[in-house]
Amino acid sequence: MLTSKIKTRDTLWKITTRFDVSMELLVQLNNLRNLNKLNVEAELRILVLKTDSKDTAATSLAEFQPPPFSMSASMINGRRFVLFTSEYYPVPVPKDLIILHFLAGADAASAFRTWHSNPAHVATAYLVDTDGTINEPFDASYWAYHLGVKRTKGLQDKRSVGVEIVNVRPLKPSPTATTSLNWRLPANRGEKARCQTTEAERYLKVPYWGIEYSAVFPNSQVDAVARLVGYVSEFFGIQRVIPSQSRWQEYDLAYFSKYRGVSAHQKFRRGKWDVSPALNWDHLRL
Repeated sequence: MLTSKIKTRDTLWKITTRFDVSMELLVQLNNLRNLNKLNVEAELRILVLKTDSKDTAATSLAEFQPPPFSMSASMINGRRFVLFTSEYYPVPVPKDLIILHFLAGADAASAFRTWHSNPAHVATAYLVDTDGTINEPFDASYWAYHLGVKRTKGLQDKRSVGVEIVNVRPLKPSPTATTSLNWRLPANRGEKARCQTTEAERYLKVPYWGIEYSAVFPNSQVDAVARLVGYVSEFFGIQRVIPSQSRWQEYDLAYFSKYRGVSAHQKFRRGKWDVSPALNWDHLRL
């Protein structure tokens, strides 16, 4: 069993990464209540699991085992896509909201390039690729604009953790090929074929805010989002609830500006589709 003093500007994410331990184990072992506020110089107990460790052999770990559908900081890639501190706001802010987005693009790299060249501090703390890789462009304790809610001075952006899920835009039938479903490329660069109408496993046909077809999310990606939502909820003490069915397709900024829990971009900004009806919210186990 190790002990370590909390340093200035430490976050739980940084500590778990430093010692390669799970968030759940660290929180339970130290009986942490306020995950947004750590007391500098306070000592934390760190249980390092090694097969040759006498401490490990003498310690019962049953009460510290994370649930089967959990994850740790070591499962997050914080090295592949990293924003400069000038591209977000490195100011810790308490969080009570998780917002799911889908990326209007084909891969995580394209999203990162957009954020990397944007002087307006637009980004999300997490970026989940199609293969389930979870990337963290900046520490989720900090913030950047990701909702596009005007005249609020970033209030909703500051209190929320944004999760961008790589997925193409809503699909529509091709004007030239009757069996093809296309998605519109960013920056008005035209359309690109996504799949055929015979490939039922690649799209969902459900009327939704003026669209009829949505691209599905791969199971590996949905699994990763589910694990990430659970992890972030535990980390920040965010309620694991979603909006009621009566508000499922509703835009109501007055209501959602006071909402606490897990939601989607379209609740906060009119005209947004993300995350589309193709995301299986039941799979998130909220």
